[in-house]
Amino acid sequence: MMNSQRTMDILNSSYLMLLGAFGSYIGNNLTCKVQKLMEDNIYLRNIVLVILVYFTVSVSTSEPLHPVTLMNYTGLITLVFIIINKMTLPFTFVSYIIFSGIYIISNFITYYEHKKIKEKTVERLRKLQSVCMVVFLSIVVVGFSLYFTEKRIEYKGNNWSTYKFLLGGVVKCKGVKDGI
Repeated sequence: MMNSQRTMDILNSSYLMLLGAFGSYIGNNLTCKVQKLMEDNIYLRNIVLVILVYFTVSVSTSEPLHPVTLMNYTGLITLVFIIINKMTLPFTFVSYIIFSGIYIISNFITYYEHKKIKEKTVERLRKLQSVCMVVFLSIVVVGFSLYFTEKRIEYKGNNWSTYKFLLGGVVKCKGVKDGI
C-alpha cells in the first residue's frame, strides 16, 4: 500500500488532469491552425495528454520522483483517465463524486498527520478511503465494461476499432445534440 503522501500526490495529479480536461473548452484561444491540428490528429492529442500527465505528476509531487517511477505513474494515471472517460454519464458522474470524496479524505489524513493529531480518526479515514477506492474502482470497471459493450454493439460492422475507442478518433459523437 502506498503511503498517504504518495496517494495525495497521485490524487493531486489526477485532479489537475480533470481540471485540464475541463480547461480544454478554452482551446479557442489557440490559433486556428493549432486548433485544426489538435482536432484532426488523435496521435498528437494523446501525446499532449501524456506530456500533460507527466508534467502534472512532476510538479505536484511533494518530493522528486525517479524518472522511471514518474513514467509509471504517468502511465497509470493516463490509463485511469482514459478509462474513466469511457463510461456513460451516470457512471462518470458518480465516479467523479467518489473520486472527489477520496481526494477530500486524503486532505484530512494529510492535515491530521501533519498536525500529529486525531490518530484514531486518521485510522478510520484510511479505512474509509480504502472502501471508497474499492467502490470507485468497481464503478469504473463496471461503467467502462458496459459502455465498451454498448459502443461495440452500436458500431458493429462499421470498422470497429478498440484502439480508436480508447484513444479517440471520433470527432463528432453520434447521437449527441447541441448542448447535451
